[in-house]
Amino acid sequence: MSEKKRIEDMTAREALELFEKGKKVRVAPPRKKDRMSVYNLRLKNETIDGLAKLAQKKGVPPSAVARQILEDGISQELNRLEQITAKLESVLVKYEKTFGA
Repeated sequence: MSEKKRIEDMTAREALELFEKGKKVRVAPPRKKDRMSVYNLRLKNETIDGLAKLAQKKGVPPSAVARQILEDGISQELNRLEQITAKLESVLVKYEKTFGA
């Protein structure tokens, strides 16, 4: 007697072959490449109201607006920190050349 394969272990071709033989096949939906996690935040009511207004103007859910604002803000902040680090390294190199290491 052959062991049943779990759906997670079955290839799409194997599932199709079983289906073509008249077997019932449950196929798991493909996983998204960019997986996301839920992150709860405590925000002021005014912030939530502003988020709702922006979302309504854009025609998207408030969560999509909040996600985009967070992603943009984090990207900008990381970029700013990289620029500061590069500037500090440049100053350090000039200092070492001037005064020795």
